[in-house]
Amino acid sequence: MKEVVFIVSCLLPFFFFFFLRFVIGGCFFFFNFCRILFFEFFCLAQHKKHHRFFIIIIIIIVHHLQFFTVTVTFPFVLFCFCLGGMSIVVTYFPLWTSPGGKTYTGE
Repeated sequence: MKEVVFIVSCLLPFFFFFFLRFVIGGCFFFFNFCRILFFEFFCLAQHKKHHRFFIIIIIIIVHHLQFFTVTVTFPFVLFCFCLGGMSIVVTYFPLWTSPGGKTYTGE
């Protein structure tokens, strides 16, 4: 049973943050899709043709900045949380498995 707790405590941060990354990434995608449709059909129709080009370029740049934020920030956060979780597991797992709650070195 203690081995199961160890494995779950190691893998849970991975599953949680990958799920969170996909949910937030999906929300960003939906938000950007709706925003582009809004600009395309409502706002761009009121501008001159050369203004439309620059507005579309700005939309694309903002979209890629948000995509960069999601794809770079979340793996870094995932790494930090998993590193912290693993350090807790490595520190306390010997206390869970050793007889009498002592570490193998007798501390």
